[in-house]
Amino acid sequence: MLHQYTTPHADSSSNDVRYRNDVSSQGVDRDEIEANQFAAELLMPARLLIPRLEKLGLVSWTEEVPPRLMEAIRDLAEECKVSTQAMLLRIGNLLAH
Repeated sequence: MLHQYTTPHADSSSNDVRYRNDVSSQGVDRDEIEANQFAAELLMPARLLIPRLEKLGLVSWTEEVPPRLMEAIRDLAEECKVSTQAMLLRIGNLLAH
């Protein structure tokens, strides 16, 4: 919907499938970046996460996440049905803004 492609992103009845490739996995393609941002907000909405992070006292962190917070982050990831890595990336992006 966002990019208004004339062919489907993935359609088994077509040869016009836009598979993930080396370029998309580098995170430099504008469409891929926007798709990732959309997915992150859909699966891990800021309006849900920010109050939870504030309650945990997590407003920033350095390179290493304290163990008690790491456990809470794992719980958040499980609640949102995403990987811990995806949750860490989302939290890092939210805290960077």
